[in-house]
Amino acid sequence: MCRFLIAAATAGALISTAAVAADLPTKAPAPAPFAPVATWSGFYAGLNAGYGWARRDAFGDLSDSPCCVKPRGGFGGVQLGYNAQFSQWVLGIETDLQGSGISKTVNDLNFGDTLRSKTDWFGTLRGRLGVAFNPAVLLYITGGLAYGQVNNSAVGPVLSGSPYNIDRTHAGYVLGGGFEYKIAPSWSVKAEYQYINLRKNDPTNPAGQPFDQFSDTFVHVNDFHTVRLGLNYFFVPR
Repeated sequence: MCRFLIAAATAGALISTAAVAADLPTKAPAPAPFAPVATWSGFYAGLNAGYGWARRDAFGDLSDSPCCVKPRGGFGGVQLGYNAQFSQWVLGIETDLQGSGISKTVNDLNFGDTLRSKTDWFGTLRGRLGVAFNPAVLLYITGGLAYGQVNNSAVGPVLSGSPYNIDRTHAGYVLGGGFEYKIAPSWSVKAEYQYINLRKNDPTNPAGQPFDQFSDTFVHVNDFHTVRLGLNYFFVPR
């Protein structure tokens, strides 16, 4: 009988302990690490490289063969900008500066004239308006001020031996658009198109007479289309 009482008491104690343990609060599992979501707000800087080409002649002499100068070539440089994101909309401002090999030299086979057009460097200051379709993809349009160092020159026997030249920094405008993709919270890559118009730059001789004074000569604006690829680093990823 004594042994039975001892066994019953032990069983009761074990059941009571299990019940108390079941009522104790349990520790919640640790939360999963927070993965930062890429957005487009903040300052950024980067590098780019591309190619530019003119679809029409910058200037020329219709009596020459070939007659006209249509520049093209590569370029590369840097950009700096700032974005502010509001829901899906992204507003920004960006400036860039490019070293340029956009040029063309024509040597006339009939009269020996040499015509040359070159953009030594160019830059822009632009606003940007974009739509973020998801945290990593941005489509945008852009436009604003363009400027650059333009050198147009003509020299030869038909021009009475007087060189015609203009070498100056001239302003115009730029329009374009692009696609940008966040490959990491701090890094993005982009592909962009820009049309750049640096307006008319008419070479003159030492007496100040313009090149297009002759009946067969003409001067259009120095404009060109560009495509470029770029890489940006965001200083404060959000």
